[in-house]
Parts: sequence; structure tokens; C-alpha cells
Amino acid sequence: MTRPIAAAFAVIGFIALSGCSVFGSAAPRTPKPTPPPPPAVTPAPVASAPAPKQSASPLQPRHYRIPLTADYRSFLAGICNALTSRNAQPIINDLPYYQYDSGVYYGPFNRGEGQTGQPSLINQWLQSGSESCVRFAPSQMGHGAVVTKGWPVTGGWAILDLDRFNGAWKIDDFTFGTRWQAMYALTSTEPETVWYSHAAVG
Repeated sequence: MTRPIAAAFAVIGFIALSGCSVFGSAAPRTPKPTPPPPPAVTPAPVASAPAPKQSASPLQPRHYRIPLTADYRSFLAGICNALTSRNAQPIINDLPYYQYDSGVYYGPFNRGEGQTGQPSLINQWLQSGSESCVRFAPSQMGHGAVVTKGWPVTGGWAILDLDRFNGAWKIDDFTFGTRWQAMYALTSTEPETVWYSHAAVG
């Protein structure tokens, strides 16, 4: 009985050892290759829309370098110097003479016909205001204009129409209103305008 039992144990031991060697000698599994990362995608540049062009504002017209005739330059300088010095007489002397009437023709924007007042109105306005020239239009075929401010009249601004009568420049009329109204009236009707402070008129 001992021999068969010993033989049996010998067989079992051999199988066990053989099994260990078989399982232990199995080749290791090959690891799966790591997939490469996806290529980086660079976003296409987005073209930004161009900024809309701003239309020219009548309050900020373009600048021009415009030659002035000597007589118009002298006339314009006389008006603007008289305004800043509150000297009414040169302005009164520059009023036109209409059929025995040399009064001041004035009125507000967009309110129908103006009215004629006594020349003494000029002195009243200058003594209670702080008038000065702002922007003007060069003479075109006997006509010019200048925007002024500081008037003690509704709106505080005025455009003075300048016309040549019988060979002499005169102030045809005074139209009063706001800054926007005066500047718009000048730049919408005159082909070229100039800042008075930039023109060295005086």
C-alpha cells in the first residue's frame, strides 16, 4: 500500500510542478499601444467687421486752407474785432441801406420772415452779450457768411449773411438760433468753411 500511495504522491507532485512551470512560463500580454493624442485644431481667424464709417457731422466740418480776397478779409476782420470789443458802430456802418431803411434785419431760424429793428439794437446786444466769430465761409460770387456766438438772444448763436452791394460788403441779416442750427445752416449751404481761429483773418 505504501508504494502505490508514494507513487500517487509522486505523480501529483510532478503534475503540480509541471503546472507551475507551464503557467509561470506563459508569455506576458503585450500592452495595447496608447493612441496618439488628436492633432491640435487651430481655430480659423474670424474676420472682424469693419467699423462703420461715420458721416460728417455739421458740427465738425472739415478744415480747408482757402485764400481770401483782401476786401473780404478786411471786412470779416472788422466785424469780428467789433464783436469781441463790443463796438457797435462798425457793425452799424456795415448794415445795408434798403430804400431809406438802414435798420437791422433779424429773426430766428425756421420761423418765417424776419423783422427790421433800429440800429441801436446792435449796441444793446453787444453790451449784454459776449459775441465772437466761430466759423465762416469764404466769399462766393459776392456772398459770404459767418457763424457767431454769445448773443443775448434765444439760442445764443447767429449766422450773419454777408453780401456785396454796389461794390461794398454789408451785413445783410442776422439769423439767431442754437449752435447746431447755425453751424448746419452754414455747412449745408456753403461749399467750404473755415474755423475763424485757424484762418488768421485779423
